[in-house]
Amino acid sequence: MNFLVSIIMPAYNAEKYIVEAIQSVLNQSYINWELLIVNDGSNDKTEQCVFSFADERIKYFKQSNKGVSAARNLALSKMRGDYFCFLDSDDVFTNNSLSARLLMFQIDASLSFVDGYIEVFDDESKVTLSTFKPIFKGIPTQDLVRLTGRCFYGITWLIKKENELDYRFNEEVKHGEDLLFFIENSVNKQYAFSSEVVMKCR
Repeated sequence: MNFLVSIIMPAYNAEKYIVEAIQSVLNQSYINWELLIVNDGSNDKTEQCVFSFADERIKYFKQSNKGVSAARNLALSKMRGDYFCFLDSDDVFTNNSLSARLLMFQIDASLSFVDGYIEVFDDESKVTLSTFKPIFKGIPTQDLVRLTGRCFYGITWLIKKENELDYRFNEEVKHGEDLLFFIENSVNKQYAFSSEVVMKCR
């Protein structure tokens, strides 16, 4: 298994957490990835934090402040992966985040999306407050529209890229843009999940 995974990370004034987020990508047991970081007009030390890493798999872009959807769209236009996913600059992957989700694609070639368990932790104490566990498998569109919570915590899916599709976020939508993105791209597509924790969110 040697598929390239593109990881998209928008960053705005992210100096407090972005080093930890980037390090969690570097710690992946699956090593064939590219990390596309888009600095969305930060005025803190976000850029210096990114430049403190020397790894050719990290790709850095910057733009004036246009919002998270525009930042993700820039990275989507630059990605080269066979699969892609998102990691916000204040969250972290577990070490097997990519490998656990890729394994599900190997088990079932019909899948377009693979999720996993998500731990929510307290920033100060690092104590896990809750764990989101998906309980749905199949075509997720109706579940997403109905907001059942069975397959959607946030922007946590690993997506098999289809070259004929133009993946874009609606930059006019300021809330729920990730949910809308998944709704628009999930029609007649199969979703499943790994029972491993793949992301930790503050």
